[in-house]
Amino acid sequence: MWKSGVEITPHNSPKKGLSDARFRSHRTGTRLDILANETCTFMIFQIAEDCPATESPAEKSPAHHVFSETLRELYWSKNHLMRTLLKLENTALNGQLKRTIRDYFEVNRSHAYSIEHLFELLDENPEGRHCNQTDTSCGNALALLSSRTEGKDKMIRSSLIEFYAQELTSLDYLFTLALSMSRLDLARIISEIQRKTRTSFEFSFPTATATTVVAA
Repeated sequence: MWKSGVEITPHNSPKKGLSDARFRSHRTGTRLDILANETCTFMIFQIAEDCPATESPAEKSPAHHVFSETLRELYWSKNHLMRTLLKLENTALNGQLKRTIRDYFEVNRSHAYSIEHLFELLDENPEGRHCNQTDTSCGNALALLSSRTEGKDKMIRSSLIEFYAQELTSLDYLFTLALSMSRLDLARIISEIQRKTRTSFEFSFPTATATTVVAA
């Protein structure tokens, strides 16, 4: 799955338009704090509303293709992760951790419906595409749990944080692509998914940091 961060730097320009903000994608490990600022997100939407659409159904850009493929990986990841979370819930010993896993399961199920809506807006069928990173992360988590008799709850907690980090990174990249296509409708939905994901993470792990996992 593609990995990216995005830095948003406001400019003090009196004119509205793309000159009011600079979007710089970079491939580096960083905490994803960008969309936590709702004022900044609103500013982006205001800018996007002033920009004409650059894409038509008959002529889809390369960014559209990358967006679609990344979305398919995320959709596959959501469904695969939900199956893994059910297994982790059965393995967890601590009652609070079990509830945390269940809450994350429900968040993922809700987001899966939102992703299906994104496919509708793209006029595409909601079909998943195998994601190696998610498959490996889930497989490693289950393999470690099956081979250990102690410290399982700690390992589950670490796995959940990793899952959150991977999801936030993918959503960040999709949001950047949506803006590059001038698709405000897609960007709004992705921003909402990201907000709910971050809220869920911060509620479940208030002292942890969701650090991005960047592919080499």
